[in-house]
Amino acid sequence: MAGWVCHIVAFEGRASFPLWARAGQPTAPRRRRNAQGQILLERGICSYSQVLNFWYDAVREAIQNAGAIAWDQIPQTGENPPTEHARLGEPSYRPVVYWYYYAQNHWRQALRDIRHIISSFRTSAKEVSPRGSGDFDRMRLVLFGFSNGGDAVYQTAKALEREGIRVDLAITVDPVRKPLRGMGFMGFQRPENVARWINYYQRFDRRTLAGILPIVGRHVDGADENNQMRPEDFPEPKTRPKAHLWIPSLEVVRRRITDELTALLSQPMVG
Repeated sequence: MAGWVCHIVAFEGRASFPLWARAGQPTAPRRRRNAQGQILLERGICSYSQVLNFWYDAVREAIQNAGAIAWDQIPQTGENPPTEHARLGEPSYRPVVYWYYYAQNHWRQALRDIRHIISSFRTSAKEVSPRGSGDFDRMRLVLFGFSNGGDAVYQTAKALEREGIRVDLAITVDPVRKPLRGMGFMGFQRPENVARWINYYQRFDRRTLAGILPIVGRHVDGADENNQMRPEDFPEPKTRPKAHLWIPSLEVVRRRITDELTALLSQPMVG
């Protein structure tokens, strides 16, 4: 039985993409902790961000819960690790999880990378089974996005829909439309190729933007869930005026990412 893989594509917001990150780099962000084990903030281009640090922990917990293999546990034996590892057979399969990290304005590069991954995977599937059946049954595609990264998830999913490519799971947190796309006031419409979409957002931020203007998220029409967070959902009152920055770190959001991904990775392989 051939193994199957899950590709997670995560998009950061406009001002939070760290200087050290590279588009399409299949590694999670570095985590810096102090002596007490607390996660420290990573310096971004215009601000400090800890979004991917929090989500990193949530994803790693899901991988452990599902008995999957993380990106940094895979032997690098060739030029195309996802394809080669998919050929490896095990008596009881273990899903292999890859992580790709992009800034919100790199979604077109992400789209090109996803196309390349799928093309390589289809080739591998045909080599395993000449009929070429079940190629997508051995692959999962997950999109995560925060702030303008939510808009990147939306644009990526729409582009994949036109090509008939399925997105198994999308999770957006306080998604915001880019200013020149719908003037920043429009919501989002779930494309038909997205099998499951979970959205968290808030509408009471007061001064995230330059300390004087609000940034509020949007609903996603047709999503499986639109969870509008209230001020009381933020345990620390001091975080409420800048709720947009703090919503990704809420335990309910992190737990949901872990639970959704665990459920996806625990699904039996078909084909």
